[in-house]
Amino acid sequence: MESTLVQLFAAILVLHRSAAEPPSCSLVVNPDNLVVKYGDPASANCSSDKVEELMGWETPAGNVGKENVQHVEWSVESLTNWNVDVIMCYYTGLEHQCNISLSIIIYKTPDSVSLELKKHTGPLKEKEEFQLECKVESVAPVQFLTIEWLRGAKLLKTSSYSDFHVEGKENENATVRDTQNFTTSKEDDGVQYRCVAKLDLDPLQPIPEVQSESMTMDVYYAPRSSNPASNVTVVQGASMELPCAADSNPQPERRWTHNGRNLSETNSVLKVASVQFADQGDYECIVSNPVGLAVIRRTVQVVVDYKTIICAVVSAVALLIAIFAIVKCCKHHKENKTGFYDLIAVTRKIKCVA
Repeated sequence: MESTLVQLFAAILVLHRSAAEPPSCSLVVNPDNLVVKYGDPASANCSSDKVEELMGWETPAGNVGKENVQHVEWSVESLTNWNVDVIMCYYTGLEHQCNISLSIIIYKTPDSVSLELKKHTGPLKEKEEFQLECKVESVAPVQFLTIEWLRGAKLLKTSSYSDFHVEGKENENATVRDTQNFTTSKEDDGVQYRCVAKLDLDPLQPIPEVQSESMTMDVYYAPRSSNPASNVTVVQGASMELPCAADSNPQPERRWTHNGRNLSETNSVLKVASVQFADQGDYECIVSNPVGLAVIRRTVQVVVDYKTIICAVVSAVALLIAIFAIVKCCKHHKENKTGFYDLIAVTRKIKCVA
């Protein structure tokens, strides 16, 4: 009797558990999530492993249901309802019901991306801090937006959601502003800055990026000389050129001095056609622009070319010797050509030989 009661209790417990635990949900949604561009068509299919009494979709725009089907499709020709972020597929039977959700992300690429120099007018100066603002207009969703900052081809920084100032609804047509501070260098002059807006949503189908127009930086910096201070030795009478090259922005003015006296020369090269001893001494080229100046110093020494003098003396001596030899030869010849000749003796020698 006792064992019969135990068996009856176990059977009741099994039946209770069976009634309390509904069958597992067999619904499958394809795709399992949707990434749709605002205004594009969208669709999804929901299927079961058997025919269901009632099967359909619940959406913010309304419900769609069919009876005695094994699958049901949801589709729209143009998805423009920003509130459609989750829709649900369901089936309902006599014994139980089941549902599964489909997540939808609606995105919109920016209408425009622009770059602006803030709180500053005119050229920048070297080592000056400046602020750039990247403005991304009409983009969604902001949570998936990143902004890349580039200097030429070099990536300087990548900004994300926590860096942004957002105007409007984050999941609709929002305007995003990202502000960054930089410090100029000489190398920034003529370099182009730009920002690039990216939506990182679907790695299988990358969304086209939108970038700003490039901003070319105009950076003023003091002159830098490529001609170090040096000593120059010049032979008296030779020509001389002293270069005064300097890199600067804006272009510099030049002023030359010789032994502290201002010269009229303002070119980048000081030229002297024939150097004399009065030209030796200390030369300075002062290169200046509104940002600063640089001074290039040179000391010029004028020397005599003794080799040339020695060669001239040797040549002169050789010429005198040659003239003396010619005069002596001429005198000797003149003395000897008027001597006595024995013509009879000469004739006899000729006959003997014959």
